[in-house]
Amino acid sequence: MKFLKEDGTIEEGIQLSDAEVERLERLEAVLHASACGGRYHALYERGLRECRKIATQVVANGMTLEAALEDRYLPKPEEEHPSPMPTGVEA
Repeated sequence: MKFLKEDGTIEEGIQLSDAEVERLERLEAVLHASACGGRYHALYERGLRECRKIATQVVANGMTLEAALEDRYLPKPEEEHPSPMPTGVEA
């Protein structure tokens, strides 16, 4: 979906209801205190803050909080590689 911003630019996005925006802001505040350790996010910082990324995954993308946190903080399991079988025993 495309949205017209106040500065006249058009951008892609997901339409949120007022309730979803409120939920996003509350969730971001809670996550900021825990995931970001409450540290200050400078305005010049590039990209989304960690707290906003997780909140967005939950509210806008329909991901569960557990899945969003796992996606960010738990290491991905490594693929198991079968150990090579010995071909012969040398004497």
